[in-house]
Amino acid sequence: MENSGSTETNPKVQYQEVKITVPATKVEFTTESDEIGNTAISPGDSTKTFKANVTPTDSDDTVSYSVTANDGAGTGVSIDATSGALTVTKEAEAGKYTVKAEAGAQSDTVEITIGGLSISGDFVVGETITGNAEPAGSSYKWYTSESPDGSSPAEIEGKTEKTLTLEADQAGKYIVFESDSKTVVSKEQVKTAVGYAEYVFNDGTLNAAADAVLSTPTHDSTSPLTEKPTLTNYTGTSGDNSNKAYNYQATSGMDYTYTLPYSKESTNFKGGQKGSNGKGYIVDPKLTANSAASYDLIVVFTANSDAKPSTITLTKGDEFVSGGYKGGTQLGDTFTSSSVNEPTIATFKGLTDETVAFTIADQAKIQYIGIRLYQAID
Repeated sequence: MENSGSTETNPKVQYQEVKITVPATKVEFTTESDEIGNTAISPGDSTKTFKANVTPTDSDDTVSYSVTANDGAGTGVSIDATSGALTVTKEAEAGKYTVKAEAGAQSDTVEITIGGLSISGDFVVGETITGNAEPAGSSYKWYTSESPDGSSPAEIEGKTEKTLTLEADQAGKYIVFESDSKTVVSKEQVKTAVGYAEYVFNDGTLNAAADAVLSTPTHDSTSPLTEKPTLTNYTGTSGDNSNKAYNYQATSGMDYTYTLPYSKESTNFKGGQKGSNGKGYIVDPKLTANSAASYDLIVVFTANSDAKPSTITLTKGDEFVSGGYKGGTQLGDTFTSSSVNEPTIATFKGLTDETVAFTIADQAKIQYIGIRLYQAID
């Protein structure tokens, strides 16, 4: 039979656009940025900007900058995560810092030096403070002063090392550190602690349910608090504290040790208490019950995801907290954590409000809350 012919229909070809992500294979600071580390930077000098290049140049990973003190205690030094512009306040703590550039899984670092004199540590009776000198001095002395400008200093006899343990008769006074005839004055007076409470959120100490209980707070056995501070779930402006928007969450890969600042005990963290957005904790330090005049608040937290930073902000109701300071700036500033495994330490000092609240954004995970109360300064 003869084939009279056939008609063939061409199938319609469909195309799908696929985006190919180009990861960074190398991050390297420019020569000019490396050279910044060769000369000490003076407090108040905010003219330095760091720049790092990414290989390959068409990588989808962008550079992010950060700076940390090598001893973990530096203050007054920060960097813009996007532009690399370094800010060094006049009150910047002298010493060594590391500037880090990251893009994807790649990174590079530059060590810098903040010159001059500074004093680091807690200005609390019984605590040890440290005089920082860059470059190092050949001789050191310590003084007390009744004035914030350090005038009419009285030498503390026999104290010629870089460290000083504060004693009861120094309460209410300012401390002056001298290195080779140059001096620096503490930004605050020496205080006397009434006591403290520490709340640890970690695996094994909390229930896995959404209404996970707080761990039992500890406090100074030599100076016990009359009434321990309390933490209450905070749900923003609604005032409805019945919604316990928290759950314990162990974190894969998290493994870091943090020395609790008041009890000085070391705790290994593998998880935390995750809070929903717009919520947080109301902190009542029990000032009146403990005959205290002020308190410090420390919150250690991490991001809920490496892909999205988490933040906490200290508030009072709908307003920022009055009084106190954080790193020399007004309270109400927001602390940010960009990592699941590297915690951010938020420190609020000199608070005088009967209750405060810190509000969570993007589900920050809390590992630790510390509260230390102080006597009034005469």
